[in-house]
Amino acid sequence: MKKTTVRPISWKGHDLMIQRLVKQLQQSKHTIGCILALGRGGFVPGVQLSHQLDIPLVPLMWQTRDGNARQPFTSTTRTLIVDDINDSGQTLSDVTSACQFPHGHLTAVLINKTSSSFKDVDFYAEVGDDNVWYEFPWEKSV
Repeated sequence: MKKTTVRPISWKGHDLMIQRLVKQLQQSKHTIGCILALGRGGFVPGVQLSHQLDIPLVPLMWQTRDGNARQPFTSTTRTLIVDDINDSGQTLSDVTSACQFPHGHLTAVLINKTSSSFKDVDFYAEVGDDNVWYEFPWEKSV
């Protein structure tokens, strides 16, 4: 599907999304042992959630678009998988299928598109528009 509009997200907007996720996660009462931040897009929100929730961070290179990098991962505790956006759903589907989560997993994204093929996002800060390309602050060219 062709994106028709670009929506730049400021650092302030990003921080507000992080706060929404923190609140949801704290209210959920789930015990999470680690945050699995998916690279590249999930690294920044993953680090912020890790600091604010005091949960260890594990970075994982898993890219379906840029370079097709995929690291195997096996969790030793309940894991929160973090990415910036659930767009097509391919990344979250691939990670949850290919990696091992014997103690369970949850997912969190800043933006969740309802048209995504991955329908099981547990926490999201905002519902996305299918016709919008979201430009996160760490993606902007200098």
